[in-house]
Amino acid sequence: MDIFLKDEVRVVQSMQFEDGTPKGLKQVLSERGLWHSGLRVESARDLMGLQPDFQEQKSSLADLVERAGHLADFYPKYHCELNFIERVWAETKGIVRKECLFNFPKMKTQVSETVKSIPIHHVRRYYRRAFRYLDAYYQGLNGPMVEWAVKRYRGHRKVKKGLDDFVDTM
Repeated sequence: MDIFLKDEVRVVQSMQFEDGTPKGLKQVLSERGLWHSGLRVESARDLMGLQPDFQEQKSSLADLVERAGHLADFYPKYHCELNFIERVWAETKGIVRKECLFNFPKMKTQVSETVKSIPIHHVRRYYRRAFRYLDAYYQGLNGPMVEWAVKRYRGHRKVKKGLDDFVDTM
């Protein structure tokens, strides 16, 4: 069951027919009064994604993690610079490639051992770098300004202090 607002009234909508088969996108949008002839599938998906009840819906993975008492924190798609684990994985792949034995079973154990051998100070360094990217984006920077700020401001210095320096270099 899903609840949505139609003319400021809460309406309960089932996502399945009475026989248990799921309703299609066209049926769901029709019941909401949003379907019109000529609506393309891509536009219909976008329209459904803009509905408040669909935007508030948690994924089944997030729901499972939160029911277990943990926090589900997902990173934006295609932003590997915000995820320090990607840098740990890149270091692992580099080491495994250099010492490749060209034997798949041995490589699986090699990957596992290599991940465990990454020094904790490397992991912390990757975390701090990811945090600098996050801070730069939070400050409203983008493009070359982010790259400049992440390289320029390390340690205890914050990105915000350096915005004037970047403008001076332009």
